[in-house]
Amino acid sequence: MLPGGAFLVVCRDAAALRSHYHAQLTIAGTFTGKLSRKGERLELADADPATFLGSSFLVIAVALLAGYFPARRAVKIDPMTALRYE
Repeated sequence: MLPGGAFLVVCRDAAALRSHYHAQLTIAGTFTGKLSRKGERLELADADPATFLGSSFLVIAVALLAGYFPARRAVKIDPMTALRYE
């Protein structure tokens, strides 16, 4: 996490950026795609499809497992017993 007021910079050429601004910048990384600004959102083009798909499948798997285990436990309980408990 970044402390309050801190920021990271993503640039195409780190050396050129540092020489132009003469500052100690925290550069998060470089990119090779196109950078466009639409409102308050920055988009990095040419995202790695393997990373995108892998993280999507991971999120889906965690969501399925998070719902599966409580549902399996609930199936084992008699509904009338559960209602009487409350």
